[in-house]
Amino acid sequence: MRHSHQRFLDTLFVSAMILYVVAGMMLAPFHGDESTIIHKSRDWYLLLQGNLAALYYQPTPTDPAEQELRLVNGVTSAYGMGIAAMLIGVPSQDINEQWLWGADWKYNLENRHIPSSQLLFSTRLSSTLMIIVSVALVFTIARWLGGRGSAWLATLIYATMPALLLNGRRAMFEGATMLSIALVMAAGLAIARHIQWSKRGNLWIYWLLFGAVSGFGLASKHTLIVTILPIVVALLFVARRDLKRTVGYALAAGITALMIFLTLNPAWWSAPFTVPREVIRLRQNLLAGQTEFYGGYTNTQDRVVELVSAVMEAPQYYEDKHGWPEWIGPQITSYDRSGVGGIAWSRVASLALVVITGGVWLVPGIRKPQNMVVFLSVFLFSLFAIFWLTPVAWQRYYLPLAALWAIAYGLSLNAAGQVVLRLVRSRYAR
Repeated sequence: MRHSHQRFLDTLFVSAMILYVVAGMMLAPFHGDESTIIHKSRDWYLLLQGNLAALYYQPTPTDPAEQELRLVNGVTSAYGMGIAAMLIGVPSQDINEQWLWGADWKYNLENRHIPSSQLLFSTRLSSTLMIIVSVALVFTIARWLGGRGSAWLATLIYATMPALLLNGRRAMFEGATMLSIALVMAAGLAIARHIQWSKRGNLWIYWLLFGAVSGFGLASKHTLIVTILPIVVALLFVARRDLKRTVGYALAAGITALMIFLTLNPAWWSAPFTVPREVIRLRQNLLAGQTEFYGGYTNTQDRVVELVSAVMEAPQYYEDKHGWPEWIGPQITSYDRSGVGGIAWSRVASLALVVITGGVWLVPGIRKPQNMVVFLSVFLFSLFAIFWLTPVAWQRYYLPLAALWAIAYGLSLNAAGQVVLRLVRSRYAR
């Protein structure tokens, strides 16, 4: 009876967090990238029509901008938005054009570069649905690692992160990316738990599941490799007593991931050995252009501070300030007053949480969660990779750390609470 009561409360809590996320979906201020990503949802219609030739990589494309968008960006967000648009009866010819960054709001509006309200609703719903699944997965991961108290704290922090809410509600890549990160971590931890329980019977199923969600993740955003690689290394370490079998499982998972990724990316079919180099080149050019135009970091201290505080601070509504403060100013005001924009943390508060996170595990007697080697591997590797690869202070580039920080804070605050409770009990016991 007690366990069923706890499950009911857990479900009620997670449902409340999910409703909070959904509540602000259409209040989120608009971003030009929404137009561009919604525009790419046409790829779903091309798939349904069997027009694969239009999706293939071409050495000399008729429309270089279209091909660049298709290669640099993940496909699952575009497919999800295409499905959502199709379900509400929007034909492909009614999909808007991509945002024209050299023009103002008036030009983009008059020339069909801004989606209709109906299309914006359906495509935002697609992204928001992915975010709410990630909320439930964060709860599950934190509960596996540290129990119910950690799960409640981690989920509360995660579901109220302003940057996550703003960008996850928008029709952009963040919904699919956050879902993919949570799926890959959950699948990796499921394998580790199975290994620690010394169960081999259906371990291969868990590895194939890990491969499947990894393929989905890479198709959502190529940078998911930063999450996948440390999990594989950690699992090889956890299962080092049966290394030969584990390497076989890992290879099977890798093949599964590759097959799913390629299946979802027709652009790679015509030139599978050329496209990876082209993707890297285009990504490097994109980051170099952003750094040159908007200005990059000038010192290491700022880069370190952003690692800690970026996802916890007030949201960055726009990266390009040319006109956006005026164009979406009323939307920002409405969103800020709505009460569903999340809870922003100051940099001092974020740093204090980091100190707690780093120090609480040094206190003797605190229960060390199982499978921490997997979580810590992803967390530490992600911190290093994002520090190394992120040249500009754009909040969205730090969102892959959102679930990791939330879970780390949930575990640490719960452990700190146990220490305080133990001290209080010992004092009154005297």
